[in-house]
Amino acid sequence: MANASAKKILIKNRKKMKAFHIASAIIWAIYVLYRIYYHYDSMDIWNWIGSSIFFGVWITAYFLFTSRATAQFDPDTGKLIDGGDDLSKGMIMEYSWDLVYVNFMVQILTMFSNYFWLLYLSVPVYAIYKVITGVIVPYYKMKDQQDLANEERNNRKKKKPKRRTFRA
Repeated sequence: MANASAKKILIKNRKKMKAFHIASAIIWAIYVLYRIYYHYDSMDIWNWIGSSIFFGVWITAYFLFTSRATAQFDPDTGKLIDGGDDLSKGMIMEYSWDLVYVNFMVQILTMFSNYFWLLYLSVPVYAIYKVITGVIVPYYKMKDQQDLANEERNNRKKKKPKRRTFRA
């Protein structure tokens, strides 16, 4: 029963990777056939660059997911040692899945209009938002709290009456 959670993670990862492979194959097949083959005359340099970005995001996500989901088995007995990392948990994995979803959505929508390339701007905008709200704002709030604490400490020191020692 010690490997029950590892087996659950392994099964869950395999299902998730199978769904990822099927979705990828369908979306890429439709994109290549419709956008690149059928509408080849509308493919300018920017569409080729965008298609390269699609492929780069997809291949990066594929290798990230497969490396994280790789299970380890005992070479002698063949028993499961580790089921791999859970592909649905963890901040990096969640952001990676979000990026894949945005990638697939833009890939599908750009078959109908080039204006949908603008949806890719949501990725850096969201990244900037997370940096501002997660790093910059807390840094300045922490700095303000430290300044207030230092100010209070200095005020307490000033208010403390000085003791005078009399020697007789």
